[in-house]
Amino acid sequence: RTHLHLWLWLRLGMLCSLLSACSPSSEHYHLVTQTSPNQDSRVQYLVLHYTQIDDASSLLELTRPASQVSAHYLLSRDEKGGKPTLYALVPESQRAWHAGRSHWQGAQALNAASIGIEIVNLGYDTADSQLPLNQRRWQPYTEGQLRALAELLKELSARYHIKPSRILGHSDIAPGRKVDPG
Repeated sequence: RTHLHLWLWLRLGMLCSLLSACSPSSEHYHLVTQTSPNQDSRVQYLVLHYTQIDDASSLLELTRPASQVSAHYLLSRDEKGGKPTLYALVPESQRAWHAGRSHWQGAQALNAASIGIEIVNLGYDTADSQLPLNQRRWQPYTEGQLRALAELLKELSARYHIKPSRILGHSDIAPGRKVDPG
């Protein structure tokens, strides 16, 4: 009976907390934040992709629940006022689902340790799919995309102390399975 009583009190407390959408009660403890220096960022890599579809389809695919794919950022191909749009789709503190089965220098499952950046680009002409990669005709990235991407990579690299050797293409972390960003 005591266990049931305790269980009911715990459930009631959880329900009240959910209903009131409040932070934990300071009535029962004092919260002190003292930051430990023994930590580092979740973000260890920046991973670049291309979408293989147009702007509207890319945005839809990366935000549609059934697709089960996402990225932190989507860089459009279409420009407004001479600049592409950069869509922030997943907060950098969260894990996006962009890398799939992946590895780099001993690290596995890079979704958990990376920021994924999708760039709208069709990739290579499907008629070239049987040719070696270096003989395929690839859609060029726009000057606006390259400028925006360079600025974004500079900002993210500085914020998370990312070395250039950890700015990767999807093809680097999933060799034989992926060829993006081309």
